[in-house]
Amino acid sequence: MPDEFIGLPGAFIEAGAPTVISSLWPVDDVSTKLLIAQFYRFHFAGSDVADSLRDAQRWLSRSSAATLDLAAEYRRIFEASEGMDIDARDLASHYEANPDVIPFSRPFYWAAFIATGAC
Repeated sequence: MPDEFIGLPGAFIEAGAPTVISSLWPVDDVSTKLLIAQFYRFHFAGSDVADSLRDAQRWLSRSSAATLDLAAEYRRIFEASEGMDIDARDLASHYEANPDVIPFSRPFYWAAFIATGAC
């Protein structure tokens, strides 16, 4: 164990994890779910970790609300909240009315993710 601060990813590497995907800042839950699911699709198809993460980031940054099925995703969130999450209801309506918008094009949603370790 090094004497200096190693952070959570470093702790996982020290504990034996070959690679850790982590974020540098807090990121939206829905965009993170979509990015990580796509990351695993690329990775299980045979891409290495670094390429899978890069490709998932590109995919998320270029995908439309219709491609991501965001209206349905936010409708599920609204229903799971038993009607309490008004923001989810409003977002579902927004993405139903605007299916061609690219909602996660800004780097805030995808650039926070990094791969540490053997990529």
